[in-house]
Amino acid sequence: MEIFFTNIDLVSYICKFLTYEEQFELTQVSSELENIIVNYVWKTKFQEIQIIIIQTRFVVSDTTQPVPKWPYSFFSDMDNVKNIISQLKLQQLILNGIIIPYEGKNNKIDLNLRNLKYYKELDMSQFILHKINFLPHFENLCNLTLRCVEDTYINEDFFISLLKSCKYLTHLHLILCLTEHFKVLPTLHELILEDCEGLTYSNLKTILSGIHLKCFKSLSTTYTGNFEYFSISPSLQKLEIITKDTNFTKLLSFNEKNLINLKELLYYANGDEKLIFSNFGQNLNVLNINSDQFIAEDCLKLKYLHKLKINDGISISDFLLLLKHGHLHELSIKYVYDEILQHEAKALTTNLRYLRLECNRFDDIGNAEDDFLLKLLNLNKELSLAYERLMTTKSIVQISRNRNFPKRFKNINVGGISIDCNYIRNECEETMNLINNIIQSFRKRHFNNNSGQFIAEDCLKLKYLHKLKINDGISISDFLLLLKHGHLHELSIKYVYNINQHEAKALTTNLRYLRLEYIRLSDIRYAEEDFLLKLLNLNKELSLAHERLMTTKSIVQISRNRNFPKRFKNINVGGISIDCNSIRNECEETMNLINNIIQSFRKRNLSYFEFCLNFDIFLMKTGFSGLY
Repeated sequence: MEIFFTNIDLVSYICKFLTYEEQFELTQVSSELENIIVNYVWKTKFQEIQIIIIQTRFVVSDTTQPVPKWPYSFFSDMDNVKNIISQLKLQQLILNGIIIPYEGKNNKIDLNLRNLKYYKELDMSQFILHKINFLPHFENLCNLTLRCVEDTYINEDFFISLLKSCKYLTHLHLILCLTEHFKVLPTLHELILEDCEGLTYSNLKTILSGIHLKCFKSLSTTYTGNFEYFSISPSLQKLEIITKDTNFTKLLSFNEKNLINLKELLYYANGDEKLIFSNFGQNLNVLNINSDQFIAEDCLKLKYLHKLKINDGISISDFLLLLKHGHLHELSIKYVYDEILQHEAKALTTNLRYLRLECNRFDDIGNAEDDFLLKLLNLNKELSLAYERLMTTKSIVQISRNRNFPKRFKNINVGGISIDCNYIRNECEETMNLINNIIQSFRKRHFNNNSGQFIAEDCLKLKYLHKLKINDGISISDFLLLLKHGHLHELSIKYVYNINQHEAKALTTNLRYLRLEYIRLSDIRYAEEDFLLKLLNLNKELSLAHERLMTTKSIVQISRNRNFPKRFKNINVGGISIDCNSIRNECEETMNLINNIIQSFRKRNLSYFEFCLNFDIFLMKTGFSGLY
């Protein structure tokens, strides 16, 4: 049989009919199979491959799998990764906190990066350290993103290296960098400076005058030195500025004639000095501003404006003015303030198609605001209205019953769920419960961050809750309450505390997946173990997983427990399925295997979820689409 498993063509053919998880299980059979599948099957099977790295250990995963289902495999040396990477025609590469040296006496990885178009590294300190050996590989690089997690100074050599090596670079994104240098990179179309320091106004002049950028974003980036007026390149089409620096307002005002091609502008600046957008942005299509920069009359002069977002509330008079804009299709604001007067509340025809209000201030059916908006919707058949923050159940019912509620609306979308208006008007119990649960779910969507915000009784009221994660331990009483939830299918907690023998009565539950991070059931004498095993026995569809592995002894003890479910023929330890009989009989080979798995995990001190979420990551996209 082994001779067949060394035949590359045969193994490749077999893998055509296997899922990724099944292929992964096949790699566990022998090192020969692992080598063939890794190097000859996976390299052509997936357009996206994720290689997760911790020092010299690697994990390969198909990124199309949901996070909790990611299969994984270890490689104790770098040869496997070298083989994978060198054969892939990479177009996209993302590294996160990579610790591996790019060049070394024993660990050289000759990356095949000639086809690379997109590269992102979230730890720039490592990139800077190895840039001399690494950058020359990027001859076709188009998009580069670098983030500095520590104070890493970028000197002039970095930009010179970019200039020499990356002749096709069009997009550069620098995050948290510290530099006093910026060389002209003539191929750049887009430059994003996010939370950067050390740059001078002279650098800013080089960027906006010396490079013919189409897009420039300066997000909370500071500039030092003496400010001087300069001309901005007329090639600029998109500009995003978030700053406390009033010099940007002066600079944009100075460049009224140069910004004729500007189509999109985001401008968040504090201070009394306002920009007159109509003076330099006659061709603006998209405008995103804070209230300090908003002048309704000025926006009306922007004849080509299609989308406007104001990051604050506006007065009713300004709101009515904006409705008269001839080309505005989408308007997003937080709310309308100043009580609307009845004589002002006359609906008017508008070209607006999408109206977005973040805060709902029209909760009462007797308010003029409610009538005004509904009349506006009635008069403008193509207009839709959305509240970013959900209203109360009562207000939704009231609005649906309003005499001005448009007949064309057969459903109201609440939190992404479309609900029949008739059910809402009639206050059908099931519908009311659904709406209330949706609203409560949104309001409490962060309650699973820590146990300090956890209330078991409150969770029971969320009738459509399917998945719950609590980032701490909970009491046995709360745990028993959650088991009674009618729709909860997946529960993840750190541990259960204060369990007593008289409370440990198993009960039927709709739960399907129970995840405990810490194992506190490692002694056969403890009531916890009996309780959980009885729970598994009573609920045939329930599965249990401990995110942090137990001791070899405890695994043996659990497998021998009189309540251990007979339906379980295997126990999965660290991703490897092991026969229960072999565990009970303490076969030497099985015990060694389990012990090695546990020691391997302990060295990394990682749980399975940490495995999925916190590892250092390569994300790669290959340039071919064929499967086999």
